[in-house]
Amino acid sequence: MHDILKRLSIEHSELEQAMAGIKPRQFRDDEGRSRLLRVHDLLLQHTREEQQELYPVLEKAATADQRIADHLHLMSDDMKIVSGLAEDFFRKYQQGQPALIEFATDHGALLTILKIRLKREEQTLFPLFEALSRN
Repeated sequence: MHDILKRLSIEHSELEQAMAGIKPRQFRDDEGRSRLLRVHDLLLQHTREEQQELYPVLEKAATADQRIADHLHLMSDDMKIVSGLAEDFFRKYQQGQPALIEFATDHGALLTILKIRLKREEQTLFPLFEALSRN
């Protein structure tokens, strides 16, 4: 596996664990907020790395390969949804103590969607990148 893909896979695991580790009771002493900010920073950093190192290779290949272009289009649409939900979640819970039920619902939904997105990257984009890197 290509080094960048190994690093991005590790970051996927870190993101999932960090997101799963946020609990509503932690907001009583600001631990939840600091964890929330950490996850937000990890997600932004990870997205930047993908945009700088993964997507340029795929976008270049997409100009000559409609299959790759189709995958990128679907993943781009998917990312818009995930990004919007994530930003809404982080904005909503940066301040104050969340209500347990509401937080649990929002947190569970975002965690599930994030896991699905990261899995799609690993199953769709990573193999494409790996194949292009061999050529």
